[in-house]
Amino acid sequence: MKFNVLTLTSVRALAIILIAVLVIMTVTTVCLYPENLNHFGKPSFIWTISLLAAYLIFSFFIPAIGRIDHLSVAFRDGTGMGLAAGAVWIIHVTIEYFIAIPQSVNGAITLGFMLVLFVGFGVAAYLTIKSTGNLWAALTSGVWCAMLSILLLFVYAFAVNFIFMQHLMTILEFDEEYKTSGMQAASYTIHNTLESGGTHLLAAPIIAVLFSMMAAGIFKLQTRSAKN
Repeated sequence: MKFNVLTLTSVRALAIILIAVLVIMTVTTVCLYPENLNHFGKPSFIWTISLLAAYLIFSFFIPAIGRIDHLSVAFRDGTGMGLAAGAVWIIHVTIEYFIAIPQSVNGAITLGFMLVLFVGFGVAAYLTIKSTGNLWAALTSGVWCAMLSILLLFVYAFAVNFIFMQHLMTILEFDEEYKTSGMQAASYTIHNTLESGGTHLLAAPIIAVLFSMMAAGIFKLQTRSAKN
């Protein structure tokens, strides 16, 4: 089943809304906590906004890209897995912020969530190449899955920052980096979200390409084995 133009337009609308919310939140937090601009750095702030602009440009052309052979299937699979991956990101952040986990197992839990997410990017690509046999469609599916999931994560993280700021500030009592930063607790909390968000916006699509290539390789091996 292919996405029609109306559905692709809806996907574009969702992405643009998420990006617009993130830009507004990013600019607002810098205005509310100008200390962030000094510690987070103007270059990093510009970098984050630039990445969001790149996401916006890509999202704007989704309906046009989706008209190319097989790519409507890529957006179908990428959107479905992207929403699922976004939910996994949100669960991970919720656990990290609101559940006291022993430091001895926190790293393992984080690693487990990361692995599930990265495999999810590959699953999106695998589903697409299985349906189309097209590598570029598979790569588009995996990358879009990663992009959409990160947008959902970033919006959620900002929302948590605004709504539960007092709770997050209490967590910083155990953060050694915060203690040596010289920043106010609220500014440091926003700083972490901005810095982490910018990193994820760049890293997620790159990781998605790697796992999409792996998924395509697995599919090719399965196809050859079936023929033999």
